[in-house]
Amino acid sequence: RVAWALASIFIVTEGDIDFGETNEAWSAYYDIFVRNAFDGFGKILKQVSFNPLMGIMLTFEGSRS
Repeated sequence: RVAWALASIFIVTEGDIDFGETNEAWSAYYDIFVRNAFDGFGKILKQVSFNPLMGIMLTFEGSRS
């Protein structure tokens, strides 16, 4: 439950990311929360910020704003 709650805070949408049929990237992203559910928030924040999915989600490439 804790991992699910943390994953609900750090949202990565599938519509903005084109990884095709690979589930490994999504599993690795969710595993961050499973492994660190009871660790410090800073550790989770650091791992999420260095994750490739979040990097693609936060990029300015292709931005229409």
